Amino acid sequence: MTARTIASLAALALAPAAAGRDLSLDEYRGELTAIRDALREGDVAAARDRARALREARVRAGRDSFAADRTVLDPIAASNSPEDARASLGRLDRVLEEIDSTARNRRPPPPPDPALLER
Repeated sequence: MTARTIASLAALALAPAAAGRDLSLDEYRGELTAIRDALREGDVAAARDRARALREARVRAGRDSFAADRTVLDPIAASNSPEDARASLGRLDRVLEEIDSTARNRRPPPPPDPALLER
């Protein structure tokens, strides 16, 4: 068994875990990174399966939540060739960059104002 085959089997085993469940922003980023890495390695099947599973996930970011970005995931989930799948790499990279930028710029909320709390 080749390393690529082993990686594909591992991806297939783990991908359903993301389907239809809540993920933290870090978990979502990890799933997107795994999809990107599979695409870069030419493992379209693993990327496609992970994208299909991730499409139904909800992402928690602090007090907010949002749906996984289907504009990125749907083309990968529907891809049948390496060329089709790799066409989504640019958009996937931009989403990952935005997640990283948001995480770097996230600041904790200011402490409550005691004077306002007494009113």
